[in-house]
Amino acid sequence: MAKGPMSLEERRFRWEIAKFLIGAVGGTILFLIGLWQFSITARNEFAKPVLAQQIALCMEASDSAAKLAQDVHRRDPDWQNGDLAIKYLALYYGKLGVVEDRCLYGAMVNFKKTVFDGASNTESPNRLALTISFACRRMMSKNWSSGLVGFYDPQHLFDSFNDLDDYRNTMSASRHCLLDG
Repeated sequence: MAKGPMSLEERRFRWEIAKFLIGAVGGTILFLIGLWQFSITARNEFAKPVLAQQIALCMEASDSAAKLAQDVHRRDPDWQNGDLAIKYLALYYGKLGVVEDRCLYGAMVNFKKTVFDGASNTESPNRLALTISFACRRMMSKNWSSGLVGFYDPQHLFDSFNDLDDYRNTMSASRHCLLDG
């Protein structure tokens, strides 16, 4: 049985169904995009204070290690009893442990073992302090480049973290940094 042309009523009915389905699919997609944006914003708002604290503690650790390395290098007899040693050990045993990653942890341990405990190491205290700075830099760049922040980088700052030969050589020489990939 051959069907004739569709009546005007049938065409209107099909058009109404198509409009309804397009609207429903479009509304669902917009709802999901809004939900995704909300979750990203909520996560970033939660991470802001943690990242700010991480930066501050990394700066403190890097600064105190660099100054301690200079005191050790100058053979200052009172370096272990000074404020810098106390500050470094407070970071080592305390609050830096909350935000550090495996790479920074290993760099802090190597510095402490060599400088404070007298363990033999082929690296100088200055180089070990630089390793702490590089480990901080690596940890921060790893955290900053995650999420939406990684999509917007007009000055290419994330790439600049890895373009220094000294940085690459130091990080690849550290076993604990390779494990943390």
